[in-house]
Amino acid sequence: MENTYTEVTLDGYEAVNLYGEYQPVGVDGLSVRLDLYNLFDTTCASRSSDGVDFAGAVPLTEPGRTVALTASFAF
Repeated sequence: MENTYTEVTLDGYEAVNLYGEYQPVGVDGLSVRLDLYNLFDTTCASRSSDGVDFAGAVPLTEPGRTVALTASFAF
């Protein structure tokens, strides 16, 4: 029996992540943060995705553009 599985070459990629944080002067301990992950909606597969070592497997792609708004209060 011959092993026909070979390494899979994945193209390189760049993903741009941005964030901004605001701490209002009048409210001690309050912090509001906006995160933008994968700003340009790049399609990419993690090098650690299941199955990327086998030519017949389809790499699992990472999530597209994601936005998160969080608020925290420290006391």
